[in-house]
Order: sequence, then C-alpha cells, then structure tokens
Amino acid sequence: MLFTKPTSAALLFLSPCVAGLNVLLSNDDGWATANIRALKQRLEDTGYKVLISAPSDNRSGTGNSSTTPTLVGSDGCEFGTCPPGSPAVGHDPNDTSIWYVHAYPVDAVRYGISTLAPQFFGGPPDLVLAGPNEGTNLGSVTTNSGTFGAAKEGVIEGIPSIAFSGFGSHRSYTTLGSPSTDPAYIMADLAVELVQQIVASGSSFLPPKSGLNVNFANVTADCATPSDFEYIFATINPSPDGDPCTCGARTLPSEASVINGTGCYVSVSSFFLPGSFYSDKATETDVLARLNGLVGCIDNGSATV
Repeated sequence: MLFTKPTSAALLFLSPCVAGLNVLLSNDDGWATANIRALKQRLEDTGYKVLISAPSDNRSGTGNSSTTPTLVGSDGCEFGTCPPGSPAVGHDPNDTSIWYVHAYPVDAVRYGISTLAPQFFGGPPDLVLAGPNEGTNLGSVTTNSGTFGAAKEGVIEGIPSIAFSGFGSHRSYTTLGSPSTDPAYIMADLAVELVQQIVASGSSFLPPKSGLNVNFANVTADCATPSDFEYIFATINPSPDGDPCTCGARTLPSEASVINGTGCYVSVSSFFLPGSFYSDKATETDVLARLNGLVGCIDNGSATV
C-alpha cells in the first residue's frame, strides 16, 4: 500500500502566535480518515507543526477505554492502510508525522504525548486536538465518545485540548475532494479558526484542567463555506453554579439546541476536570473572554448581541 501525504496549499503568513506551535492530533475514527487528514493539512497550511497519533481502526463510542497496544489483527488497519499482523504502533512509510496505535483513542493520545512528541517535537505538544469526529457529540452523548475521551486525556496530561465533532460518514482520506467544497475541509477550516482564537488569547490557551467540546452543524448547500457559520458559546450540561451572562441570557444554550436547530452554527462548550461533562462558572467566564469577538448569539429572537 502506497501512502501519500495530501498536497498542501501555499503556506499562510505565520504570525508570532502560531509559528513553532506543536499540535498532537488524534480521533476515534482512525488514523486514515478524511476528517483527520484534512485538519492536519489545514493546520500545517497555517504554520503549526502537527503529529497524528490515532487508532489504527475505527474505535468510535469507546469513551475512556484503555488497553495495551497489540499487534494489528486479521482485518489490518482501516481502509487497507496496513496489513494484518502489523506492529502495535506504526507510521505512514512516507510520512513519519502520521502514526497509528492499535488500541483506543485514550491510548493513542497517551502514547503520542509520552513517546512520539518528545521525538518529533523535542517535548510535549502545545495543544491536543481530537477529531473532527464522524458524527456529533452533544450533551450526555459525550460520555461514550472516544473523540471526547481523547481530548479529556490531553487535559489529564496537562495539555490544553479540544474535541471537534460534526456530521459525515466514515471515509478514507483518499476520497478528499476540493478544499473549497469538501465538508472535511470546511470543518477543518472552522476548527483552525477557533484554534487561532484560542492561541491568540494567551500563553495558557485555556484555563487549567479544562478543555473544549466543539460541534459543527451539517455542511449543506445553505451552510457551504466557513463564512456561513457562526460560533455559539454553549454548555455540555448546565453548570452547577450557574452560567455567565451572555447574549442577554443568564443560561447558556445546550449544544443540542444549537446544532439541531436551524442555522449554520458551531457550538463551543467548556469542560472542567474532574467532572468533565460540565463546567463551572469561573471556567466558562474565562473561556468566554478568550472567545470574545468570535462567538455570537443564536438568531431566534430570544437573545441579542
């Protein structure tokens, strides 16, 4: 099997905030999906150094599961990207920045941080990103999400982390189409825009022991370009001590109400360890300040900017 690295567009101007930042990228759908490769390409186009450490095959719905990596089984890696009996950990023969781990998403992130990043970056990554998942992860569903579990593991390891999820089917990176129309690239562009905002917010990027859960509305004819979308600050579950006041309301909208409603929206929610499936008011207030100028309000007549 011949592995090829997607062709990158011309590099964008590198701002001082971006140049030299190192990103560990993982997911739960596998190392060879269209979504993870599109995001890697877009991050690199923007000036980030990116290392993929992701499961060898589809491990969706595995949450926080963990195991010791073993030899690849009789089915090989997903989409025929490695043969049966391959080593427990391996890389694309043409690109040593793309690695699989034959285990769960949590294990792939842990291995990426502890073993691969020191070799590739010379130290830990600056950010851990997971996804975009092939399917949304909203509210209580995040409990079972391997994508969310991967981001949570990053936070446990002390790295600012973001989980991205959206709509779409399980498909290989070899099916990627035009960068201007393929949904994988549209989600990747939206993810990079959010990452840029977080990076510009300060050296810590996110409050301690916290991460973000991000969901994209479906890419359709009406929501076809990144400029069609608007970011909305939402909540995975209601905060026990209340939410910051925003958009003229004292409670944040749920992720489901944002993504399953009408409109081209991106929900952005914070989570805080050890609870992870909710955030506290202080963390939400901090994150909201970091998102100032990016997030807006749902256009339903009940809230104002």
